Amino acid sequence: MLRTYIFDEDKKAWLEEESLLLHDLCAILDEDKQNLYLWNGPKSSPERLEKGCNLIEKLLSNYPNLNLKLIKLQKKIPPQIKKKIDTMLASIESDDDDFLQFTRLFSIKIFFISTLAIITLSALSLLNVMRHAELLDWNGTIAIKPANYETWINITQYLIIITLILFVINLGIGILESEHQVIVFSSAGIIICIGIILYLNQGIYLFLFDERSSSSFYVIARSDVNWFFITILLAEIMYLVPSTYKLAIFVRKYREYIF
Repeated sequence: MLRTYIFDEDKKAWLEEESLLLHDLCAILDEDKQNLYLWNGPKSSPERLEKGCNLIEKLLSNYPNLNLKLIKLQKKIPPQIKKKIDTMLASIESDDDDFLQFTRLFSIKIFFISTLAIITLSALSLLNVMRHAELLDWNGTIAIKPANYETWINITQYLIIITLILFVINLGIGILESEHQVIVFSSAGIIICIGIILYLNQGIYLFLFDERSSSSFYVIARSDVNWFFITILLAEIMYLVPSTYKLAIFVRKYREYIF
């Protein structure tokens, strides 16, 4: 019988697992032959291997009567061990998406959280832009106090700035993991967010105020506000659609590492 363990570098412990990532250090115990095989993933490091070996040797020293042979796997791997490793790796493989081969647990968690936050903040910014529906409608125009106008635009801008920062984080993860799809989607998101921020930075010049405007109220044509909402919506859709698609595939594939 084969039992498999993954070295958790953060917890400094060996945890029994049935799935495997390319960055993992895996110990496979053959209880019948009393052999303990060590497999260091192609994206793991010699340092992780050394730490894992030291911990195993320390654990084995506590059981002097346990006659286990420690074998570090190189090029020649026993057939039954290779089959076990291939089976464990198969749980993360996907024929239709080669871009989701994340190899670090922290990358998986950070990417999930940041992408979920991107979608949430984008929805909030769109809801904030839609606040014009609650404003005073006056013969096809909207009347809004200057302070409320500034808050309306600034909140939208702040939400987009945070979204931009999250895309930068995702870009860093994509570069770290050599994930081309993440790099492309994140780069596009960064460019779009910068464009929206520059657009919103026009402030009071975003709209052509009605001649009835004063220092107490800005009067804006409702059609102009509607086009403003459509502009923001179309811009955000350009990164929301790929981000949502990516997150759905990502959760389906890496849910056991996320939760």
